[in-house]
Amino acid sequence: MNGENMNTPKLGLMMTTAILASCLSAQAPADFGFGKLTVNGTPARGTHPLAIVLMQYDSAPAAGIAVAPPLAYNASYYQQLFFDNPVNSINAQYAEMSGGLFRWVPAGAGVYGPFNVPGADWDPDSPTNKSSKRLHIGLQLLASAGFNFDAFDANGDGTITKDELTVMIIDNIGLPQPAGGANRNPNPQCWVPDGQNSNVCPTVINAGDRASQMTYTHELAHQLGTIDLYGSAGENYEYSLMSATIFQTSPTADILDDRRRFHLDPWHKMLLGWTMPAIYSLDADGSATINAAQIAVGSSVILYSPAKGFLEYWLLEFRSATRPNGRGYDANVGGYGADQTPPPSGLVLWHVQTNVAVGEDLVADMTGVSDYSSPGATMWPVYMVGAPNFKPGGGTAWPPNTLMPYTLSWLDGGGRRVQIQVGNIINGGDALEVSWHAPVPTPIVTRENILIYSESSGSAVTGYVDDPTAAFNQQKGYPGAFGAWTNVVPGGAGVLFYNSVSGALALGEVYGDGTYQLLDNLGATFSKGWSSVVYHKGYWFFYSQRTGNAIVGNFQNGQFHQYNGWTTFATGWTNIVDTPNGLLFYNAFNGSAAVGDWSYVSAGTGFGTIVKVNFVQHSSYPDGLSTGWTHIVNTNNGVLFYNSASGLEVMVDVLASGVISTRLATVATIAKGYTAIAADNQNIMFYNGASGDVAIGAIRNFGAGAEEPELPQLIAGSLEIRSLYPAQFQSGWTHLLATVPPAPPLQ
Repeated sequence: MNGENMNTPKLGLMMTTAILASCLSAQAPADFGFGKLTVNGTPARGTHPLAIVLMQYDSAPAAGIAVAPPLAYNASYYQQLFFDNPVNSINAQYAEMSGGLFRWVPAGAGVYGPFNVPGADWDPDSPTNKSSKRLHIGLQLLASAGFNFDAFDANGDGTITKDELTVMIIDNIGLPQPAGGANRNPNPQCWVPDGQNSNVCPTVINAGDRASQMTYTHELAHQLGTIDLYGSAGENYEYSLMSATIFQTSPTADILDDRRRFHLDPWHKMLLGWTMPAIYSLDADGSATINAAQIAVGSSVILYSPAKGFLEYWLLEFRSATRPNGRGYDANVGGYGADQTPPPSGLVLWHVQTNVAVGEDLVADMTGVSDYSSPGATMWPVYMVGAPNFKPGGGTAWPPNTLMPYTLSWLDGGGRRVQIQVGNIINGGDALEVSWHAPVPTPIVTRENILIYSESSGSAVTGYVDDPTAAFNQQKGYPGAFGAWTNVVPGGAGVLFYNSVSGALALGEVYGDGTYQLLDNLGATFSKGWSSVVYHKGYWFFYSQRTGNAIVGNFQNGQFHQYNGWTTFATGWTNIVDTPNGLLFYNAFNGSAAVGDWSYVSAGTGFGTIVKVNFVQHSSYPDGLSTGWTHIVNTNNGVLFYNSASGLEVMVDVLASGVISTRLATVATIAKGYTAIAADNQNIMFYNGASGDVAIGAIRNFGAGAEEPELPQLIAGSLEIRSLYPAQFQSGWTHLLATVPPAPPLQ
């Protein structure tokens, strides 16, 4: 990379003075890799020459393209996009991301072509060989246009590599779509052009003519030694240039010609020597002011432990898509203004772990960690941990004036626990205050929320039952916002939505204030036809009443990890209920019932990893309980059976042995017609979908510490209706469920 001065000594001194003056740690930035990412010893400083070759194929038989459309744009368009547009060009984006330390310059004329090429010359990648003859043809066409490769042999060794010259070939076929991009080797790898002396051995960028601006920018960054920071689940999306850059906001959205833009992550910036972080010890309380990523000086902070060393640390930055002094090339960070509108400004928290002090080969310096999407899949251990759920590689920036409800620790679980306070945005929107300290104890919310949903309208409301008054208090309303779901099921601290007809599935959470948030939407990718979905002891159980098929698993980063499957369950179960002592199965048509529970197969000794979940049946009632029970609900004190047609109800216990034991003196008749029942920690809410009638009940307790200590033991454990609310709700709600607000996992 050519060493144009660009006043770098003065800027470097300013950065060092401003940042080191505020550091409270004696650790040197170089220990964390500052400035160590080079290519053949050449840093990304000054200018670097870039030649762009436009190739127009008439077809691509190897890609199944009989007639190829012409190139979408002419040479002048790409000259503006890469070099000449001072407001929105890739060159200007690099100048901003590097704090003025690096930029691309045209090699020769800059853009060459378009060259007309026969379709037979387009060869695809193979699984075992990514080199391509088409890239060598592009280099030959560049030489035929008078390009002097010899002029770019900066070190005079007779060989030209990517640290001396970058060549990007843009064609109308792509890889094989016009939105793709990749770094590839030409075939042959090295070649001496006719009439020239240098052995040309570059790694060439190949991209489609309608790729996103971020894809072009991303592939150029690979020429500087950067690595991809997305795993199989697309981590760090829209928060790093090295995340995925082919954008599709919906199945029908156009992925072509996307011109959104956002910055490189602070880890890569530091390794390239573009920003020098302030360094603080996580072992002591502290605070800092962080400039927005668009401002080079003071734009990141490292938190590490001197006792642990510098191979694992947290990296903090301030990202703003609405900075009043200019959004610049971070205008679409987090998807702002494009496919979504998350908090536009806030703290982005990165976790970093490396094997050794990083150098030129980042892949060799790191070991992948689980990307939380599927068993065995990995991502590099450089990932943001976003709001609101501290999700590795996901979420959004943490908003200003937020006490992060999670604590920082190391991957091995050790070290001092620290909580982050995101402070105010100051200096006219240019900087963010942040502090860290020992965890602040947060009371755990024990009150459960009630989610009420209509399958026909897609509407929902949230609220809670006030225990002293036995009244329902509505919190939030979501008219028509949820879509159509046949099963809405609470599990852990979340809610699962499933459509048995389409196979669509989504996961969300209801917070303590009644706010609902979608966490993952799998779309219509899950299997169809499950009639019952139950969450039991950390695993989701899906069952088909028609076939007797079933599967068990859990969700990891938005994908289902199946631990077992069966085709041998009895058909016809109408109710499957989670109880503390097992899953209760019941058939309302013949009254049969059964109880069973999980058994686990783990890998390794001691605390091994669970690799399989089996089902063990504990009891069976083939002759049946009585028929006709329409609702079976686990409460905080036993299991409630209710018959909507007759109003009959009874309380039972499911014992550890699998025995179903009916409680004496608990058989009673309440109002008929309740179509949905939900039990929270203290109360049971009954709802009639035809009339809107609501009843609030509870299970009677007795003895010392009970609300009614004088209550006779004979009627203890029975249902008591505490209040009736005729036509309390509108009619038509189809699902009622109690949800547990996620508790901040401070440890």
